[in-house]
Amino acid sequence: ELALEAFGYNVPNAIMISELSELIDRHPSITRIDTTAKEVVHGEVGATLHLDNGEQIDAEYLAACDGKNSKLRQAAGIETRLWDYPQTALVLTFTHNLPHNDVSTEFHTETGPFTQVPLPANDTATQRSSLVWVVTPEQAETLLAKGQSELEGIIEQKMHSYLGKITLEGAPQSFPLSGMTAKCFADNSTFLLGESAHVFPPIGAQGFNLGLRDIIALTKTLEEHGIDNKQQILAAYHAQRTADIHLSTGAVDILNRSLLADFLPVQAARAFGLAAVGQLAWLRKMVMKRGLAPTT
Repeated sequence: ELALEAFGYNVPNAIMISELSELIDRHPSITRIDTTAKEVVHGEVGATLHLDNGEQIDAEYLAACDGKNSKLRQAAGIETRLWDYPQTALVLTFTHNLPHNDVSTEFHTETGPFTQVPLPANDTATQRSSLVWVVTPEQAETLLAKGQSELEGIIEQKMHSYLGKITLEGAPQSFPLSGMTAKCFADNSTFLLGESAHVFPPIGAQGFNLGLRDIIALTKTLEEHGIDNKQQILAAYHAQRTADIHLSTGAVDILNRSLLADFLPVQAARAFGLAAVGQLAWLRKMVMKRGLAPTT
């Protein structure tokens, strides 16, 4: 509908990290230092990083990409808004005997999304997918305690067997769901990107896309403003990211909470909204474009 080669791509983390690492090693303007920052001290013109290997680096700007518990964000004194959900995500990989045709399917259940994500095959005869299954913490404990064959049967039934017989690859993992938004996205010589700036549940596969848009915004900010007027640059990046991050975080939060709500009008509103997206082509295209990079 959007005249694109594909609506999205599912890339396994191991492959993506390997490819990015190789590109970084070949890039003439990037120096990789294989250690961590022990302490960050901010001064009048920038910041000094004291590294675990004993080295010291003086930087005019920092790009904080160190996750939800970002040391760089804390050192910059940027506060966050945190919240928890009464949900736990089970994550696992499985093989199946019917083709997924490169299609991801997401069921919205009373405990949260149940999302199958297509993966590349290990060989031409094996179909593989991953699963993100959001349940209550109590249900997660019960499911994790089950034997492999019993759990495979439960998942296959939940999927209505649309991928045929499934076989788990390894043990499932679990993690509690939470949300976080920084109260400012750039301050004290520090730009926040990715989960240093925002965290929300795995609905609609938007977390990674939002991080990519952080990178695009920072690149454009530096191209437009240079690096000399620090306060102007920091303010410009914060302004660029505020609406996008709050809109994406709010939309995912509302959709997730609507799945958990027992209040009938809330359930009706969610059902009506999803039905409208399915039936109205202009609205569906607007929602799809919102989930893609701004350049498309």
